[in-house]
Amino acid sequence: MPSVLICASNSVVEELQQTILWRDDIERRIAEAASEAIGFMIAAKPDLVVVDGRQGDADRLIAAVRQNPVTRPVSIVVVARDDVSPASVLRFIESGANAILRFPISGEWDDRLSSLLYVPTRRVARLAALVQFEASGDVIVTTVAGTVLNISENGILVETDVPLPLGTDIDFKIHLRDKPQPIIGCGQIVRQENPRRSGVRFYGLEADGLERIRKFVKT
Repeated sequence: MPSVLICASNSVVEELQQTILWRDDIERRIAEAASEAIGFMIAAKPDLVVVDGRQGDADRLIAAVRQNPVTRPVSIVVVARDDVSPASVLRFIESGANAILRFPISGEWDDRLSSLLYVPTRRVARLAALVQFEASGDVIVTTVAGTVLNISENGILVETDVPLPLGTDIDFKIHLRDKPQPIIGCGQIVRQENPRRSGVRFYGLEADGLERIRKFVKT
């Protein structure tokens, strides 16, 4: 059964009851303090963590989750009201949040929560890759070599010598082991572990790329 940890005030918890998080087949734990949330995560290993963006230590909680090897793979979503500033949103993303969902609750919420809750299996690997992108304000396409550190059907964690800023759109080629034809696709930088390690969410994969990744992850 999928499990969710919610670190939020009672009022936010009440609103979240309108979402898929309150389906009967989802297990929930609720914590009001970051210290309590970390303890729950280590013990229960939830599939998804929901954090109230109004909490003063929200970004520190997210960073702590990403820094702990036990909790690092979990998906993190921040729920935010209009009074959460753009600077705070940027801190959440830089700390390691996968998504920001803004109140009021809309149909988009269930789609995003579902995609984050049922995260496909990742395979740890070291795969050669080429990444192409346009620097901000520049029309010149830059190509850099990279190493894919893990891969799933939704995206990759890639390491490059050149920092890739959050929000950068990229084209890529990934060379699976012992396979002559690379996987070709495009995506966006949605997370940074550090300036050289970036999480990429796929926009699209050419030809049979998705099926090839699924087979690679399962083997």
